[in-house]
This record gives sequence, structure tokens and C-alpha cells, in this order.
Amino acid sequence: MLTSSSTMSINPHLTAKRPYDPFTSFTPISLVGYATNELVVTSTLPYKTVGDVIAAAKAAPGKIAFGSNGVGTLSHLMGEMFMQQAGVKMLHVPYKGAAPAVADTAAGQVSVLFSNYASVAPMVKSGKLRGLAITSLKPTPLAPGLPTIAESGLPGFEANQWWGLWGPAGLPKEVVDKLNAAATKILTSPEAINRFNAEGVDLLSGTPADLTAYLRVDYDRWGKVVKAAGISPE
Repeated sequence: MLTSSSTMSINPHLTAKRPYDPFTSFTPISLVGYATNELVVTSTLPYKTVGDVIAAAKAAPGKIAFGSNGVGTLSHLMGEMFMQQAGVKMLHVPYKGAAPAVADTAAGQVSVLFSNYASVAPMVKSGKLRGLAITSLKPTPLAPGLPTIAESGLPGFEANQWWGLWGPAGLPKEVVDKLNAAATKILTSPEAINRFNAEGVDLLSGTPADLTAYLRVDYDRWGKVVKAAGISPE
């Protein structure tokens, strides 16, 4: 199974009766990669840095609107984590997907948006949106020139969309080892790296233990954000 962080580290916190446990229902095989997200603002606004957004939000609590792809999506939780770490309050405006959220931010209906880098890159290049920072913990050549939020005033801020490979629970070690070796060969090949980079994805690979550790950190991160934001499981 190839699946994302939304399924494994976010949705479990938003579902009252989970049909699976991300740590016990599957056998980890390999990390695949991650896509950084970007903090963008309407280009006609004066915000040029993360600090500008924080200062404006502190000056007008609850007045600055940030859009998202919908309640409980990664883009929503990034906004919640940003507010929690910065100690500010903004108005959340959920949309039904990335396309309308990006369009309304470009049009100035909302001021701030956390979105997948690939989703906002065309609008940033055209000048309709202004990119301020990325959400990965370290800079990426896929977004040259953009600082991280972590180095822009919120140390430790990290919010990536990532993917991993899992098998059924109880998969024999020899099978896991064989699949991991095959995945590593593919994910470290120049062809795969170039193809995934074109989609805004940095490849990772790694051992099954690396995948479990990566999941644990991300799972705990979003559990804390959901609890602090008071988002009730459905």
C-alpha cells in the first residue's frame, strides 16, 4: 500500500471510530518522499515575511482570514499550528479543495493560505500570490530562495505531506527486506529523483524503522495540534 500522511498521521485523530491503527494494522516497508508546503499571501497585501503576518495577526486578532482545503485537511492544521506557535488568532475559512482556496487567496477573498508548493507555484510565478516561506524543516532546491518558517521566527515548525509503503500486518521479514531493497533501488535512481522532483516531491527511502519513526513524530505532532485546536473527531 502506498499512502500519505493524511491517512496515517492526521485522519486517525479526526475519526472517532477508526477502522485501522497506523502502527499495528500494517507492516512498514519504506519511506517514499515528502512535498513541502508554502505559506502564501495575496500579492496586493504588504506582507513580505512571516514576521509581517504574525505582527498583523497580533494587531488585529481574528480579523485576518486564512483559507484551507477544508476542515481537518493538512492545510487547515498547518494554519492551526501556525497560530498556536505564533500565539495569534486568525479566521479560518474552509474551502472544498485546493483549487478554490488558491483562487480566492489570489483574488483577495482571504489573505493567507498554507498549501502544497506545487499547487501555488503557478500563481506565485505569475505574481498573483506572494510566497513567504516553506513548511519543511530545511530549505529545498525545489523552492529556491524561500526561507523556512522554522528559520523565520517559529523554530521547529514543520509540516510536510509525505508518503510511505506499507504491507499487511505480520508480513514476514524476508518479504519486507526484499520489498525495501527494491524500493530503495528505485527511489535512489536518477530517473525517479528527477520525475518526483518535477512534481515537487523530495524522495527519502530508508528502512522500515525509519518509516515508523517518521510516522511517530508526525502522528504525535498533529495529535497535539488537533487537541489544542479543539477539533472534535467525527
